[in-house]
Amino acid sequence: MKLNCITKIIIAGIFAGGLSLTTRAQIGSGWTPIAEDFKVQTSGSATVNGNVFSIPTTTSGTKDRAEREYATWSSGTHQFQGDCTINSFGGNGICIKQTFQKNNGPWNMVAVQNSGNIYEVSNGKSLGSFTVGKSFRINTILDCDAGTVQVYFNGQLKETLTGGQNPIYDKCGTYRLDSGTAPITATWTNVLFWQGGSSSGSPDFSLSASPSSQTVTAGNGTSYTTTVGALNGFSSAVNLTVSGLPSDATGSFNPATVTGSGSSTLTVTTTAATTPGTYTLTITGTSGSLTHTATVSLTVNPAPDFSLSASPGSITIVQGNNGTSTISVNPLNGFSGSVSLSASGLPSGVTAAFNPSGTTTTSTLTLTASSSAAVGTATVTITGTSGSLTHTTTVSLTVNPAPDFSLSASPGSVTIVQGNNGTSIISVTAINGFSGSVSLSASGLPSGVTAAFNPSGTTTTSTLTLTASSSAAVGTATVTITGISGNLTHTTTVSLTVNAASSGLPSGWTDKDIGSVGAAGSASYNSGTFTVSGSGTDISGSGDQFNYAYQSVSGDQTVIARVVSENGAQPYAKAGVMIRESVATNAVHASVLLSPTNGVAMEVRLTTGTSAINMVNWIHGVPVPQWLKLVRSGNAFTGYYSANGSTWTQIASTNVTMASSATAGLAVSAHDNTSLNTATFDNVSIAAGGLNLAGVYQIQNLASGLVLNQQGSLTNGSIISQWTVTTSSNLDWQFIATSNGYYQVNSCKSALDLAVQGASTANGAGIVQWSFGSAGDDQWKPVANGDGTYTFFNLHSGLVLENPGSSTNKATQMDQWSSNGGSNQKWNLLKQ
Repeated sequence: MKLNCITKIIIAGIFAGGLSLTTRAQIGSGWTPIAEDFKVQTSGSATVNGNVFSIPTTTSGTKDRAEREYATWSSGTHQFQGDCTINSFGGNGICIKQTFQKNNGPWNMVAVQNSGNIYEVSNGKSLGSFTVGKSFRINTILDCDAGTVQVYFNGQLKETLTGGQNPIYDKCGTYRLDSGTAPITATWTNVLFWQGGSSSGSPDFSLSASPSSQTVTAGNGTSYTTTVGALNGFSSAVNLTVSGLPSDATGSFNPATVTGSGSSTLTVTTTAATTPGTYTLTITGTSGSLTHTATVSLTVNPAPDFSLSASPGSITIVQGNNGTSTISVNPLNGFSGSVSLSASGLPSGVTAAFNPSGTTTTSTLTLTASSSAAVGTATVTITGTSGSLTHTTTVSLTVNPAPDFSLSASPGSVTIVQGNNGTSIISVTAINGFSGSVSLSASGLPSGVTAAFNPSGTTTTSTLTLTASSSAAVGTATVTITGISGNLTHTTTVSLTVNAASSGLPSGWTDKDIGSVGAAGSASYNSGTFTVSGSGTDISGSGDQFNYAYQSVSGDQTVIARVVSENGAQPYAKAGVMIRESVATNAVHASVLLSPTNGVAMEVRLTTGTSAINMVNWIHGVPVPQWLKLVRSGNAFTGYYSANGSTWTQIASTNVTMASSATAGLAVSAHDNTSLNTATFDNVSIAAGGLNLAGVYQIQNLASGLVLNQQGSLTNGSIISQWTVTTSSNLDWQFIATSNGYYQVNSCKSALDLAVQGASTANGAGIVQWSFGSAGDDQWKPVANGDGTYTFFNLHSGLVLENPGSSTNKATQMDQWSSNGGSNQKWNLLKQ
């Protein structure tokens, strides 16, 4: 039957015995009391009278029951609690409490036996004992989401079952199992329910040990499993000790400390002189003020025995090889049996063989490692068995990797023009003492491209020459380099780009019409002058039409050219320098462009297919001829123009997200798709890294006119000051590229680098010379200013190199400071 709300309150009051729901909670915390309805289930001659449940007799062919079934749950945590008294019991195997799966039947069934045992039906595990007429308490905590139920007897966790299937409900009363017999009368009082809590209460632990007894012969050992059970959320460390051992026996726990629930192996080892007899061992677990014990029995019998030993006890082998150790049987107390040998703990790819496999004296153990055996050190356990006697010894096995090699290519990317060739150095790097010769071959070559290695086989390096015929396929391909030595094979790759040959252009240059042009463009080169003719509507909008003479580039770049002349009839015909992600008409690009009559502008397309942007509109009054410069540093692009190629005016600077691999060169558009604009360029340069810093320089401060001086010292820590411009190696520096536009600024006198003292990140930290390291305080990025000077940014601190206070004192030590654009932070590079 289903109860209404009034009935729920009455039942809760009856079962609570007049106490509030919350005050009777025993297990855990965080619970919210609830009043649950129920329905009565009876069958056979069983009856329910209030809170008394009886099965007076066993009705043949029926599962007699007198129970209450409570509400069904499908999620959350729920606690059942009730006090049960077995008033009378003349039968056996009667269930008193169930956690029942509505769709899958019984799951947790707590039952009683006439012996006074209370047990879990599913596994027969004893939960405790009872006395007729004396009450005991049952708590179950159901976690519907996890599918677990915890069973508590008198407040102690006795069993946890898993795998429950929702929906699930609780029942209490009396229920005859298949093999059960009656009569029985039980009374349930204080039946309470809570929800939404957890089983954590006063943390405690239980301690047990198994087996309860062990028998060994003197000189042997045995072990027990000690189990620590966490009660009520106990999670502390339990330290384990053992007492009661024979005087010459030892006992050790592994691990000696168990945290929360867990087990530890107690290993008891006797000696040949251990006095035979039976000993009671007490295992003590201690955690703070909590202490529990468990006892086990140890019987020591005298008997013949043996021990094992290995010589050598440590073997080192290389993959693909083997090693041996002699395993000796050492008789004890007159032992004369044959011992069978086996090995365990072998690493992957290692096998073991004994010759002979059984012996009374010695056997040779051979450990063989395959060519792919696991590398490292492992403990191989040798087990000897004779009848019931078993002993072990160990061999420490180290497997070292077989000699091998790796391949690499430098550079990893090669660009050539049809009819030309390019090279890459293929390096063989020896691994684990490899000394063989490696034969090289190439695959994946485009049509019309051949590969040659010099030499074809090497132990160190070989030069790969890739040659493109005049009709070689244009585009980018991945060439795979394969190295073979014996049964070893490794590969590396080279990215090969073949560009179409352009008549009259220098090696590495390509000319192409971009977009749909009305008249074909062209490009040629003679005595330092490029002549580029281009049609096309414009370099603008969401797609461009122009002629492009370019090189393939990667990373930071500086493109400079002087537009000497252009003859386009349209006012906004244009010629200039460009860095472009690809040759697609709608590609991302940045350009500095000069028109015949309307001045100069910087244009960018920020993302593929979007409209190009004129950064500051046209700057009028800038005539042809004019120098143009475009600098890329990462994704930062800056445009300049100059009348003399020395003093530069910055147009604009912006961020454009562009792939590292790109193109750079000269762009010409007629702004008229029916005619050509022909422009001539000289002083054309495309410099990787944004700067060409090859050679030796003196570095002159703009404010003082003095140059950096390392004072002739050859030691780390010497200060960097300044000196009058003169001829001296103390004043000479060279730039050594590191990465991302940073350089070592290296003294030609000492070969030491410009560095921030103590790798400081503070303003005012002094500058010294020091050996190149890994902190980044000795790496600087020169950033061009519009007046031809450079500002040097430190990689580690982000601050800039400066002459403090614009000093003109030659003894002043240089320092670092936040960038402010002052003349004392600007430096001229004087090429020597």
